[in-house]
Amino acid sequence: MMPIRKEAMVVGAACLLTAGAGFGCVSPSAKRPTLQPTMQQRSYPRAPQEPAPAVPDDRFRGQPSVDLSEIEEFLRRTDQYAEALAENVPTTPNAVPTHDSQPPVRDEERVAAGSPIESREDSRAPPTVQVTSAANAQMSLTDGEPTEEIAPALPVIESVSVRSAIQPSPVEGDPVKTSTTNEPLDTAVDDSGMTPDDIIDYLTEQAVAKGDFDSQWRLRLTLLAMARDSDAADISDELPFQTRRVMAALVDAVVAARRAAREPYMIEKDMIDRVDDLRLVLSELAAPMIPTVSLCRRVTTFGVYEPMKPDAFLAGHTTHTIVYCEIENFKSEATDDGSYRTVLASRLEVFSAAGQSMWVREEPEVEDVCRRRRADFFLAQRVSFPPTLPAGDYVLKVTITDKLSGLVGGADCLFTVQAPISVAGAG
Repeated sequence: MMPIRKEAMVVGAACLLTAGAGFGCVSPSAKRPTLQPTMQQRSYPRAPQEPAPAVPDDRFRGQPSVDLSEIEEFLRRTDQYAEALAENVPTTPNAVPTHDSQPPVRDEERVAAGSPIESREDSRAPPTVQVTSAANAQMSLTDGEPTEEIAPALPVIESVSVRSAIQPSPVEGDPVKTSTTNEPLDTAVDDSGMTPDDIIDYLTEQAVAKGDFDSQWRLRLTLLAMARDSDAADISDELPFQTRRVMAALVDAVVAARRAAREPYMIEKDMIDRVDDLRLVLSELAAPMIPTVSLCRRVTTFGVYEPMKPDAFLAGHTTHTIVYCEIENFKSEATDDGSYRTVLASRLEVFSAAGQSMWVREEPEVEDVCRRRRADFFLAQRVSFPPTLPAGDYVLKVTITDKLSGLVGGADCLFTVQAPISVAGAG
């Protein structure tokens, strides 16, 4: 309550009490200054005050005296009412705050504002508690309604797995089923009771019946695993000649590699020769390969050569060069004197950037005879490019034909013919 309003209430109460006795009511504004209202709503404890002594007033002279006990009781109740309004708690169920008091603040607003909630006893119902989290329970959204008892969650089936029954392992000695009715039948042969000789006999029957490479290869590998090397080298005549040749070389290489793996520090020359024989058989069956092509000024031996500089090829000038080619996968045949003979044919052709053939040279036969089978083989040919080649980019295509095997291989080499003016300007 504001102080000015409390004084007005005191004066009003005095006027009401004195009206019955015939007294008049005088406003205190004539004696007291005008007080400015304040917005402070909180009440503070006051020190007990003694009632002020009655001041004689000439206006009330001759009037009967007034009992001030009723006024004090009225003021005491007024203080209690003001304190109750400051705490926002009505004194009675029918009490209504005046227009100067603030509306009651709910607990939810106090929590949102960060103010503590003081416990107090009043006539209001307890606030509704809303559950926001629960374990192993169902939950529904409600707005302003009391939360009902939460029922436990019902079990939910997430996945279903269907599996076949585990078949029991066959008991040793049980007969193998060869025919059934309305039952599955496995085509696999039960070899649990087979000896190594029985397995070889079974694979031999399969190799003879089928006559293909796979059945023969399974039989050879099994014989090699059982150290029956001579039987493994007995290749069937039903296979093609080149297939028998590769398989025989492969069996010999496996035997040599097994010996080398068993005694890695006791490797002998025949072991390496058997592995080399397999490589030679495969290389003779493959087409010739040319891993290196170069236009050179000088060739000394295999892998030792001097390439020409790019400015050596000038338009309007004849260019002399050596075409150096390294060749792999060629066939060599043994001669009567124990040498090895290799016969090749070469074709050199120059194409312009547009794909037009500008120059061609062929060597129908280039023969090489050596007392040893060559591992490194190169071909060197001296050629001269004509002065009619205009300035531009060119491709030299080299084609090698193995005359003994009939297989062909090739490779390309890029070079540029420059104009003399551009070379002079660059110098």
